[in-house]
Amino acid sequence: MQTSTQTSMQKMPNNRIYYGYWLIVAAFVAQFVSAGVQNYVIGPFMIPMTEEMGWSRAQFTLPRTLGQMVMALTGFFIGSYVDKVGAARGNMLSETTTARFS
Repeated sequence: MQTSTQTSMQKMPNNRIYYGYWLIVAAFVAQFVSAGVQNYVIGPFMIPMTEEMGWSRAQFTLPRTLGQMVMALTGFFIGSYVDKVGAARGNMLSETTTARFS
């Protein structure tokens, strides 16, 4: 049996923002900053680097293009791995790999 105070507390709206929305905001900001660094910082370096190294514009941008394609293709496999196994094991693997090669 519920008392009148319990039913009135259940009907009160919760004014707090759901924590998942804060995660989305943080991911958006991180992606916004990293996309800006990756895409807009490289432009001022193109002319000096291509002239000094003797590269064409295609040779200069090819590694970035291939890197984006590899990230897009491996994202499916990494995402399914994280969904199946969990993020902790993948984080441990990436931290160990980074520590080993740094």
